[in-house]
Amino acid sequence: MVWTSAGLDKLRVWAGLEVSEVWIWRDGRLTVRGLDGGQYHATEQSRVFPELDVALLAQFVTRTGQSAPVRAYLAALRRPQP
Repeated sequence: MVWTSAGLDKLRVWAGLEVSEVWIWRDGRLTVRGLDGGQYHATEQSRVFPELDVALLAQFVTRTGQSAPVRAYLAALRRPQP
């Protein structure tokens, strides 16, 4: 995972390296893009982590600290889902 700002077209670089999936955090939203035909396309879920709830994970991305957000995320995973 790379946390970066705009500038160089990194998607093109990663596609050239055949990185199969990238996650992009922009405007408070986490999106997953999968490599297909040499270009990245938005996907509903991660191909690398197919059971990962990306929307749930996104709720914890900007929280401060290190261990508290991880503990909160793990607690959220343990809660029964509707």
